[in-house]
Amino acid sequence: MLASFLLPVGYSMPLPRFETETTVVARALFERLLSNFPLKETIHTHELAPACGLEVSTRIDAYDNEIHIAADFPSGADMDKLLHDLLLWLSSEGYIICGDMLHYSVVLSEKGLELLGYKPPFLDSLR
Repeated sequence: MLASFLLPVGYSMPLPRFETETTVVARALFERLLSNFPLKETIHTHELAPACGLEVSTRIDAYDNEIHIAADFPSGADMDKLLHDLLLWLSSEGYIICGDMLHYSVVLSEKGLELLGYKPPFLDSLR
């Protein structure tokens, strides 16, 4: 975030364009990862979309004639791209551990668990 001294008086920073959509996807993602912890989860847009209140549609790409599964927000945000970029960022910041980004095989890290306020009970039993 820009230092406040760089901004004109009375100016407030705009919110990120897809802040609401990112929050919805992150909440659904973290709920799924926590409910299945410590197992790695393979995350697919079409499986996470209903938890985000989205319907899944199928499109055939005119260019490559391939079937694409899509779930788009009313704002026009593409959930697949948003999920991909969110997973990359969460991984780079240490909130999740990605075993395979191609298939979105992920598990919560200690930092991710801490963010959610969860401490696995089995850790206490190891003392």
